[in-house]
Amino acid sequence: MIVFPDEAFAGAPRGVFVYDGHTFRLKWKYKIGPFILNKPVILDVNNDGKKEILFGTSAPCNGNKANGTDDRHSYLFLVDNTGHLLWRRPFGEQFTGVRTFYVDINGDGRPQVLAVVQKRYAGSSKPRIEIINPANGTPLAIRTFPYANPFSWNFAVLQSDRNPDKEFVISNKTGEVILLNSRFEEIRQKHLKLNIYKVYTCEDINGDGLDEIFIRADDKTYWLNNHLDIRASSSLHLQSGILFLPPIQVFHKINSVPRLVLFTKNGNNAFIVSPNKNSHYLLTYYAPKLIFASIGLLILGLLGMVYDSNRRRKYYENLLEKGIALYTYPVLILDNNGQSWFTNSQVRELLNIQEKDKKALSKHLCQNFPEFNNFLKKLQYGDVIHHELELTFGEPERRFQIIAEPVNYPGKKRPFWVIFLKDASIEHQLENATAWAAMAQRIAHDIKNPLTSILLTQQRLEIEYKRQDPKRAKLYDPYTRRIINRIEALRRITREFMKFLSVEKINPQPTDLNAFIRNFLASDFMEWPDDIHVQEKLEPNLPPVFVDQEQLQTLLENILSNAINAMPEGGTITLATSLALNLRVDNQKAEKQNYIVLEIMDTGKGIPAHLRKKIFRPFTTGTHLGTGLGLTIVKKIVDDHNGHIEIESEEGTGTSIIVYLPVA
Repeated sequence: MIVFPDEAFAGAPRGVFVYDGHTFRLKWKYKIGPFILNKPVILDVNNDGKKEILFGTSAPCNGNKANGTDDRHSYLFLVDNTGHLLWRRPFGEQFTGVRTFYVDINGDGRPQVLAVVQKRYAGSSKPRIEIINPANGTPLAIRTFPYANPFSWNFAVLQSDRNPDKEFVISNKTGEVILLNSRFEEIRQKHLKLNIYKVYTCEDINGDGLDEIFIRADDKTYWLNNHLDIRASSSLHLQSGILFLPPIQVFHKINSVPRLVLFTKNGNNAFIVSPNKNSHYLLTYYAPKLIFASIGLLILGLLGMVYDSNRRRKYYENLLEKGIALYTYPVLILDNNGQSWFTNSQVRELLNIQEKDKKALSKHLCQNFPEFNNFLKKLQYGDVIHHELELTFGEPERRFQIIAEPVNYPGKKRPFWVIFLKDASIEHQLENATAWAAMAQRIAHDIKNPLTSILLTQQRLEIEYKRQDPKRAKLYDPYTRRIINRIEALRRITREFMKFLSVEKINPQPTDLNAFIRNFLASDFMEWPDDIHVQEKLEPNLPPVFVDQEQLQTLLENILSNAINAMPEGGTITLATSLALNLRVDNQKAEKQNYIVLEIMDTGKGIPAHLRKKIFRPFTTGTHLGTGLGLTIVKKIVDDHNGHIEIESEEGTGTSIIVYLPVA
């Protein structure tokens, strides 16, 4: 089993990992600096019966390095089946990529290796297509595209006519779509006046025997014919979030059933659509049978309708189950009689029932929850509308919002119902947390004021005993210092706690992050020990970020204070900035963004493994001097700015804190 991690974050593992298919143990790995761009090619280069792995990579410029390669260049690699590098070849510099295809270009049964070199931004290497000799990586043929506008990773292979040769479709951001023949010569070109994001191809949908062309542009998906004219459009956005999952898949390739197309979006959701048939579909299909006998046609037609109806029903059930299985939270389907018809694994796990008992699920809910029994009667006999109910169950006890949506089922008067169980416990906890936060802030404020008074009284006491009894003053000093230290510790905790509980709105302003960091380091905000060395690696000409400058100062103070405390014997702190374009740093966020990346690295003792997973929780600290609120405050500041934070640490080596702030 071959695994290719699809990861563009700095420091994440990239390369080829091969596991035993029976034991799932790692057999070998080959790490690289860049990340693999598309599905690798598995082929036998020297015809010795042993397969080699050929793959292309992209250069996202995160600072990753391995095996003599970095991610500021794109490469083509060939490794053997034991993980040894046979050859590698660089193809471009930053923000370029090379994708590999194994295609029978001429239809002669001998596939060839294509390397498609693409760029995202003007100024990098020119886009081109090369036919590669897989034995050594040298080009056998090259086609360069002298277009001024950069390509957006837009290249696809298709069969657009009746001859066996393959064709290629390419496009760029300005809306140009170009069809090439097997010799990479231009067949036709069309300017669609669209901001094209990506081009896809898939097998025949409309039954003409030719592949289809889809483009994602602006806010729609367009279906093109072989003349590059727009055939249809949809508001569905094609965007595969999984490395090797195609965004378009065709199902039910049987002439008597409409072809269904699965569109995947962001790797988590899917939409199933069907092109409308033309009005002469049945006549066209059954025309040959009319030659034999009109009576036979009538009988076949009736039988076909019954068979088709049953098959449609089964396909409908199958597709509905597959669609529900995509959800990551509990979902069940009730039939028109109120019986549980389908459940996903999350429901069975929540209610602790077996797969074989899923048919009795609705009965189980009615017996244990009278409210659900009344809810079920509304679904069976009430209006066909959206219904909601709240129930509390589970171990530990959790509150669930039950949402019922009607789904029309072929041949049934009453609808089926899709039941969603949404965990409302978190929202309830957040409401309680908001109320408790205000109370906690008041308590922290009431503690802070008496501490100041106690400290002043202690200082007067110290002055008085030194005046009245100078000889014995040294005996009292350790006790007074202990009092002062404990008071200062309490004041520090309350001060950090009040920062953490602050609910003030941020005041973002456009800020030059590099200039802000330089001013901060030049100021007297931080006390730098003599054995701490600070160095800057700030990428020039970065765009501004919208940040609250006071909160950004607090963020730097807390992170740098932790770094200093982690290096009691001295060390180096490095502050680095860079620009990351078109990046998705959080899987829960649907859209990619441009970010300014701030990375603060130290050479300290590192964070213990048992603390890393909970490092952002309040009062989590690895030293007796810490309050455990510094990184909690940092996380809150980053979240308030719609950013993202990551921590990489290794004991004995140091810690790296990476902050992603959206570009203004």
